[in-house]
Amino acid sequence: MAPATPCLSSLPVGGGPRGVAVTPDGSRVYVANSTGNTVVVIDAATNTVAATVPVGGGPRGAAVTPDGSHVYVTASNGTVAAIDTATNTVTAATTVAGIPRGVAVSPDGSRVYVAHHGGTAPVVDTATNTVTTTVALPGVGHPFGLAVSPDGSRVYIADLVGDTMSVVDTASNTVTATVVVGSTPEGVAVTPDGSRVYVTNLYSQSVSVIDTATNTVVATVRLVKAPGLLNPYGVAVSPDGSRAYVANLSAARSGVFVIDTATNTIIALVDLPQFSVPCCVAVTPDGLRVYVANLGNHTVSVIETVTNTVTATV
Repeated sequence: MAPATPCLSSLPVGGGPRGVAVTPDGSRVYVANSTGNTVVVIDAATNTVAATVPVGGGPRGAAVTPDGSHVYVTASNGTVAAIDTATNTVTAATTVAGIPRGVAVSPDGSRVYVAHHGGTAPVVDTATNTVTTTVALPGVGHPFGLAVSPDGSRVYIADLVGDTMSVVDTASNTVTATVVVGSTPEGVAVTPDGSRVYVTNLYSQSVSVIDTATNTVVATVRLVKAPGLLNPYGVAVSPDGSRAYVANLSAARSGVFVIDTATNTIIALVDLPQFSVPCCVAVTPDGLRVYVANLGNHTVSVIETVTNTVTATV
């Protein structure tokens, strides 16, 4: 693993940033603030806060539609808010059962998939912003992170307490496979070609790599090479599929691991200031930057992927 690279600067956003999502054109970044009850809009050209959208209810996850017209935000009050990106206003709030956490949009933009503590996955129709069906997740106690395959045929959902990942067929909205991963799986990301799924395992201090053709774990990336407390949480894959970025949810060793997906080895660790507690990550469409929501110091760090350094200034 390459030596840790230093943090140069970070962008203050609001209370308890968690979910982070980049628009398809890379011009804006939306950050859900869980304690600030807002969604902050960052202008990616200047890395400054361009707008603040009141949401309420403890916003957690964020996902942008493929056309960039809306951002869907899950909140702890049991709603999924739809934000119109043209006006940066909430245009709808869909009530779902339980406490929603992870959120992802289908590639055609017609559906929003939600993971929540109720043990199911509601599906929201984006045309009407209503729940059209609820996917049963047998044996799943705490759905958390989720991701949709690039062709829209599968949804992958991590069970925080069951140490598994469910594979959902979107045509039938049923679970077709269950994959055992590490302890306390949190984040889920699919490679652009759909061949692999990366799942972060908080208590195992590892990342499971799943072959989607066989729904089996083909590699386990262990993060024990870095000293300090290790809690892999959010994960995102670069647009070319060559890198996976993993946020280490730790005050003692705040940073982002960089994994080479060809070898499934750690090739860099981008250090962040102590007590940053990085939570979630998102990569820009050109692959040149990674935005990191820091739960501890209420900031967003911007990593330049060519040098693996934090380069943003306010």
